[in-house]
Amino acid sequence: MGLPRGYWWAMAADWLLLGVLGSLASPWVAAGATLAFGMGHATLASRLLGRRRRTDRVQVSRTVAGRRLPLVVVGMLLGLVAVTVAAALALDADGPSTQERPRRRLPR
Repeated sequence: MGLPRGYWWAMAADWLLLGVLGSLASPWVAAGATLAFGMGHATLASRLLGRRRRTDRVQVSRTVAGRRLPLVVVGMLLGLVAVTVAAALALDADGPSTQERPRRRLPR
């Protein structure tokens, strides 16, 4: 589909930044950064995919790819998100807790 190489490097750097924010920042900041990341890269990718430019790689035209391709890509992305969330919940339920739970005191 022919996105420029710089786009993929920017996406990798943004993923690293999201990982750092997820570890160090508050959950609200991390959630906001994640939404901004998704919207920014979706907008940028759609603009870059809409252009025609000379390249040494094969590019598929919009008429060949069809109109449903964006729906298929978004559907696959949502499916992968669902699988990731389900795996995270399963691993969290299965593994040991990282925080100690407060113990009840028995009345004397």
